[in-house]
Amino acid sequence: MKTERTLTIVIGWIVAYFGSRFLPLPHSISTLLIGIGLTVWGCYLWTQIKNRHWAFMFWGIISPVGLLGISLLKNKSK
Repeated sequence: MKTERTLTIVIGWIVAYFGSRFLPLPHSISTLLIGIGLTVWGCYLWTQIKNRHWAFMFWGIISPVGLLGISLLKNKSK
């Protein structure tokens, strides 16, 4: 599950960056939303691994600063 989390976040960043950078405007907005969605889904997987509330996944919207916030959450899975 940790590999899925990391891949989802990284692929979300790549899709958001390249889609918004190299595509025309209508397509860039949709790829940006897909990239943000993948990043937030990766953050959801991360909060599930740490056994935290699902609402912490929205920190992925302010990525990469939000990822720092999620990483500093205490792990309640034990």
